[in-house]
Amino acid sequence: GAMAPVGGSGRRSPARDDGLISEKVYVDEVEMPFRPNFLPEHEDGLPSDLEVFVRGLPRNCAERDLWEYLYQFGATDVKEILLLRRQKVSKGMAYIVFNRHDHAVLAKHKLHGCPAAQVPCGGQLPSPADAPGYLLARFSESERCINGRSCIYGTDMVGLLLGTRGKCMEQVKDASGLRKVLLTGRSMRSFGQVDEDPRLHMVVFYEAHEAENVTRAVEVWGKQLGDIHRELVEKAGKGMERGGPMPFPPMHMPPPHFMDPMMGKGGLPPPPMAPGMMGGPRPPMAPQAPPVDPATFEAPVLMQRQKLALAEEGESRVPSGPKVLEATCLRGRELRWQPWPDTTRFNEEYAMVPMRWGQKGELFALLRKRETGELRVCAADMHLPAERWPVLSTPATFSKTAKHRTFTFNEHLFVISIDRQTGGLTVFHVPDPSAAWSPAFQTTLPERPEDAEGLQGLSRAAKLCVIYAPDKSPHVLAVEPEGGNDGAASVFRIADPGQPWSRCAHAPAL
Repeated sequence: GAMAPVGGSGRRSPARDDGLISEKVYVDEVEMPFRPNFLPEHEDGLPSDLEVFVRGLPRNCAERDLWEYLYQFGATDVKEILLLRRQKVSKGMAYIVFNRHDHAVLAKHKLHGCPAAQVPCGGQLPSPADAPGYLLARFSESERCINGRSCIYGTDMVGLLLGTRGKCMEQVKDASGLRKVLLTGRSMRSFGQVDEDPRLHMVVFYEAHEAENVTRAVEVWGKQLGDIHRELVEKAGKGMERGGPMPFPPMHMPPPHFMDPMMGKGGLPPPPMAPGMMGGPRPPMAPQAPPVDPATFEAPVLMQRQKLALAEEGESRVPSGPKVLEATCLRGRELRWQPWPDTTRFNEEYAMVPMRWGQKGELFALLRKRETGELRVCAADMHLPAERWPVLSTPATFSKTAKHRTFTFNEHLFVISIDRQTGGLTVFHVPDPSAAWSPAFQTTLPERPEDAEGLQGLSRAAKLCVIYAPDKSPHVLAVEPEGGNDGAASVFRIADPGQPWSRCAHAPAL
């Protein structure tokens, strides 16, 4: 975005209002939690998608740094790079235009979820402190809006964002307190004005002391865009009910919602589905995923058993004896139960947390020895006893009193570790099941929830369960054993694995 006093020596703004400051706000700068990208036909876009938007770049990353980084992994057919700035300071955002769609797809996949500290700046890698977090990369919303009904949404996005007779822009102006708001872009007139920037953006006008109103305008515009995206998703859903293809995430991604078969032992991603199992034509999978033979399709089943003790008449039976890990699978089109492998002492000694799906449909699991806290990352094989599962890595960071949960963020795997004794909470980034764990976020939790500060009411005794919103953003449901009826449950949103979690306003009543 650019800021310039109107009426100065530079080029005047479209509105020509003397004494005001004008600033550009691009549509891709707003939050898009409901953007319909979880539908598989949207993941790699259309041939007309040639522009990629990236946010989360290091602040000292220049256009040439990004261009050289793209060349390293083969996205070489770059036409233009526009780095967004405000008052000559980088916003950490950029538009990248390619001449070829396949290079845009490659760049999107390589950049999305990449640690910001891996992007060289001036020939050197920045420190994690100078470049925290992870990159977000998606096809440009601006390009899709400007392309009209030929875009992947199949609707006039500009018309919806503008509203009847510019009603939506008037709402942004009134709600934010800005002096004037115009919507403009390539081949588009906004109240008789047009500027030279081809991308869809608002031009906002305000007095020098009203700069904070721009932030409010971005929030209002984001809400308007979110309502449009949700409407698109609802219409797509109705089309599926009439026989269209079912939305289905790639096999290595977590689901929007999934019931935990292990009674709170971390969310288990959905297994890859066989052709025809859900009805309708089979949607496209991730490019590297091989087709699944329905005759050999298998859905792993993992559970933890514990015997119930005998009870006197009128009394409830309570769990008794050791907890035993057991595993089998459902096989074929009919999902027939397969035999349960024999259990041994090993199944009593180890607890299990599912981690993620591999690109070929394999399930990776984290096993923790109850007595020592020793960890091992395994490739779960439902036809073998658990002690014979191939061990991919043995993380060196473990504690006897630690509990673990896993989640995926932008297709990257993360492990949450809470040490019940010391209160240490660490979010580890796991680049690959066989790779070393790298701490992304650390804090210390108090013994009681009322003493918590950084995570707003989360104690070291909280029991966690990871759930996913429809936009695939991970959330953590935390239940406090000593929380009483009020405040016993809290829901946190993980907007960035390297930052503190944001507590949601609503939580289930317990």
